[in-house]
Amino acid sequence: MGRSPIIWRDWITGLICLGFGCWVLVTGLIKAEDIHSFRSTIEEHGVLTGPSARVASYGMTGAEITLGIGGVLGAAIGGRPRIACAIALASLFLLLSGYATYLSLIPPPKPVGCGCGLSRSPITDWTPLAFRNSICTLILGAVPVGLSRRVASK
Repeated sequence: MGRSPIIWRDWITGLICLGFGCWVLVTGLIKAEDIHSFRSTIEEHGVLTGPSARVASYGMTGAEITLGIGGVLGAAIGGRPRIACAIALASLFLLLSGYATYLSLIPPPKPVGCGCGLSRSPITDWTPLAFRNSICTLILGAVPVGLSRRVASK
């Protein structure tokens, strides 16, 4: 009976990493499929233009695919790799939250989509997106806390 919370903790943290890993992998693959459209969306945000938007579009796409694969592998492997993947995914969502917060304070000249690939609907208020990404950061940040006692006891 004493090991039951550890088993549940492993399952829950594994599902969190698997879910977020799959989500980020899918959005990265969608961006890779139409990288020029993603670059245009970044430019329409009005924060980055020209070569910096190109670098950002390729960098974000590559990061999402890499972190998505890492999240899936971390979910399968467990232990310290899962902790590392959760921290990396949390960092990505923290970056996205900061970007959305910036766009909520200084909105693009005209409503435009977020560029995530899942929705092409123009966004007029970026605050809910910033809030969602912050919640994702907190959930992923809980994985290392939940696993830290388990890994330390091994």
